[in-house]
Amino acid sequence: MNDLSFANLPKGQDRHRADAGRILRAPGVRVDIATIDELVDAWLTHAVKDRSLFWIARGSAAIEALCPFGLWQARTLQAGDFCLVSGTVPIRLRRKEGTSIPVEMMRVSLSPALLAQTVQDIVNRPLARFAFRDVMGERDDTLRGLMDALYVATRLREAPCPHFMASLAQAISAHLVRRYGRTGDIRGATHQGLPPYKLQLVINAMREFLDEPFDLGHLASLAGLSAFHFSRSFKKATGVSPSVYLTQLRMAEASRMLGECRHTILEVALAVGYRSPSHFSHVFRKTTGCSPTDYRHASGGPVPGRTALPDSHRPGSAVQGTGSQLDGLAAGCT
Repeated sequence: MNDLSFANLPKGQDRHRADAGRILRAPGVRVDIATIDELVDAWLTHAVKDRSLFWIARGSAAIEALCPFGLWQARTLQAGDFCLVSGTVPIRLRRKEGTSIPVEMMRVSLSPALLAQTVQDIVNRPLARFAFRDVMGERDDTLRGLMDALYVATRLREAPCPHFMASLAQAISAHLVRRYGRTGDIRGATHQGLPPYKLQLVINAMREFLDEPFDLGHLASLAGLSAFHFSRSFKKATGVSPSVYLTQLRMAEASRMLGECRHTILEVALAVGYRSPSHFSHVFRKTTGCSPTDYRHASGGPVPGRTALPDSHRPGSAVQGTGSQLDGLAAGCT
């Protein structure tokens, strides 16, 4: 079965052809090649359990990852750029508007057995106590050399040598562990933040009062801590500060309201705690990568108070960056 498939597209968009192309396997690694060769707005997702490495072999693409708050983290990738994300994070890809070069993307999935052996050899700990940091749209010359070699091997007429591919997979695995592993004791990290019941109490309060000014002292009092210790404990538990978490909650609610197309921008801004529409628009753009108006258009809905255009006259392409800057992802989300 093809692991790369069309995701649910925003209303009003077309499905363009995405060729999932080649799938190659060798000990410890699986390589998928996908090509988008028609216009824009071909959206892809994947459903694999392991950590995946995405690399743009050709073209320019907007790649987006779904974050815990329900928003999308977006980056523009050029040939040679890569992303390293958890296999449980939905990914979608589309060709950059205004370009004629097809996008060719390579996904490398490293097996848990290979990663476990690499982590044990390099950092002397079990895989369960090791984690990679999420990477969205970076460039790494060493990794690019390895990926180039792997890409060339996939394009040969004859089947690539399994031993050669396995050796490249081992080299890629070692480089990723050395350069992109998180430091610290992963096993104990989840026990150093707020207790789950206190964390839920604070988050519920944030959700209930999205339209109120941020009050660190009040949230700290709910947790029974000083503002200083509350901030540290909250960040250890969620990966982001209380203010950043609240902003993500606000932007998630704003995105939902904008998608319904029943509220003006001012109404949405007020509902999520912004008295100034311009300030709200600035934060929304910084978080999602596009303006509230563009986000609404990308959702396929009319602007309240205006006559909706017929489908034939409605903008047909998605605005890049209906994704979030989370800070990919709550720990990656900022």
